[in-house]
Amino acid sequence: MFSLVRLAQILATLFLHIPLTEVSDTKSMAHSKVILFHDVWARSVCHPLERLVEVDQEYPGIVEYIISPRCVPLHRCAGCCNDELLQCTPTLTHNITIQLLKISPAQMTGQYAEFSFLEHHSCECRPKQNIIKSKSRQWLSRPYRGRKEKKGKGKTKHGSRYHNHFS
Repeated sequence: MFSLVRLAQILATLFLHIPLTEVSDTKSMAHSKVILFHDVWARSVCHPLERLVEVDQEYPGIVEYIISPRCVPLHRCAGCCNDELLQCTPTLTHNITIQLLKISPAQMTGQYAEFSFLEHHSCECRPKQNIIKSKSRQWLSRPYRGRKEKKGKGKTKHGSRYHNHFS
């Protein structure tokens, strides 16, 4: 009898919790917002975006000092181009000067110093550089296809004017 009562309690608990969880899921879905395609497109397209850039990436030669803060906020090109052959590239850049703390661990002193960084102000999708280079290499490495010589003129005993001695 005890096990039958216990089983009834478990089943009642399960049945009561199922509708409650379904209702709470529906309520949470009603509060969640769907970002529309137009908004996603506008936010993901190639444009300048503020990013944190590590100072030692921009100034790798300053190893004897500790720079604080280690990262600076800079506008850099980011976003997607809708073609794999294109990349988001800066079209207009400016230098910005930022004051940072330059600490000398050897002397236990610090001083303010000004550092210049490149910021991107406008961007656009342009062909990737490695594709341009590889296409120009293909063009340069193509064999010369000049005019064909007339039969019998300029030929040697090997059948052409120029003979490859390594073949």
